[in-house]
Amino acid sequence: MTGFEQPPYITVVCAVIERAGRVLAAKRGTGKLRGGQWEFPGGKMQAGETAEHAVVREVREERGCVVRPRWRLSRIQHRYPDIAVTLLPFVCALLEGTPRALEHAELRWVVYADVCALDWSEADVPIAIEYFAATR
Repeated sequence: MTGFEQPPYITVVCAVIERAGRVLAAKRGTGKLRGGQWEFPGGKMQAGETAEHAVVREVREERGCVVRPRWRLSRIQHRYPDIAVTLLPFVCALLEGTPRALEHAELRWVVYADVCALDWSEADVPIAIEYFAATR
């Protein structure tokens, strides 16, 4: 990439899924960009789709469970060397099913102390900070 090119830009949704005082963290596979880092599950919005619909669809497709968005956290914009992202995070209730690691190497239900010990993708760090500041 030369100094004049811009990385691709995408908008993604992510879910801070709550259960019994914990939130779901997902570890990226080692063969992916930012492999081994933790993130909140989610994915790209499709054309014509609302953010709320996208987060429900992505969790169903990638976790195999159903969530309901409860409230939205602040929009996050972050530029990695390879891509620029806007994250639209939602705090979600788990309605049915047990989350499975269909697209990630590992899933873990974590409390605040655990979150601080994990190696998070940079764009997800402010989401964790805002969520735990609002719920502690």
